[in-house]
Amino acid sequence: MNTAGKLAGKAVLVTGAGVRVGRSIALAAAAEGADVAVHYFRSAGPAEDTARACREAAGGKGRAVTVKADLADPAQVAAMVEAAAAGLGGLFGVVNSASVFYRTPLDEVSDAAWRENLDVNLLAPWWVIRAALPHLRREASARVINIVDWAGEKPYTGYLPYVVSKAGLICMTKALAKELAPFITVNAVAPGPMLPPEDLAPEDRERVAARIPLKRWGRPEDVAAAVLFFLAGSDFATGSILHVDGGSVIA
Repeated sequence: MNTAGKLAGKAVLVTGAGVRVGRSIALAAAAEGADVAVHYFRSAGPAEDTARACREAAGGKGRAVTVKADLADPAQVAAMVEAAAAGLGGLFGVVNSASVFYRTPLDEVSDAAWRENLDVNLLAPWWVIRAALPHLRREASARVINIVDWAGEKPYTGYLPYVVSKAGLICMTKALAKELAPFITVNAVAPGPMLPPEDLAPEDRERVAARIPLKRWGRPEDVAAAVLFFLAGSDFATGSILHVDGGSVIA
């Protein structure tokens, strides 16, 4: 364990932590001394790599476990949270990072797309929090951080079920901040364009960047730094939505 870290001795569960933004959040928490539960569903190999990297980030002395669950299944979510708490000896923080994201033109929006987006992006964070509450309530000041999206406040076209699910998660963050005060803080980080898809043409990448006030795509590390502010920084912030979007929401 990294005894110099601000999260030394604290156990943190990160959903969707095998790849991309979730991986960066898990590594950042581990670098601050946290013991980390790395959730995955299909990415077993990357999740094991993340757990190994977390132990290395903590100087080889931290704990990191992998926990599997289909987030669309509340029973699996509950079992996953219990496995995380058992593997780490409790839970101080939960970061709901996992998400589904795909284009759904209006005329092609199906009930199945609504269900998948609402289950994974909105209901799953609630199921995680609900299952974690008994463990979080044993802490003096526990933390919940939800990864939302600036488009939950300023929706873009072609992603109706997604933007609605993220808008709901923003509202849930604020409502739970009231419900769980004063002993558990609940905040959210709202990323903007991150990690352009590999199949996105260079000219399209440039076109997206040109619309962002800071004129660049974001990095997973930008989101991880914001999450650490809520996990290891201020304990007087709750119900807050921190935008890490290069100014997209005000553009």
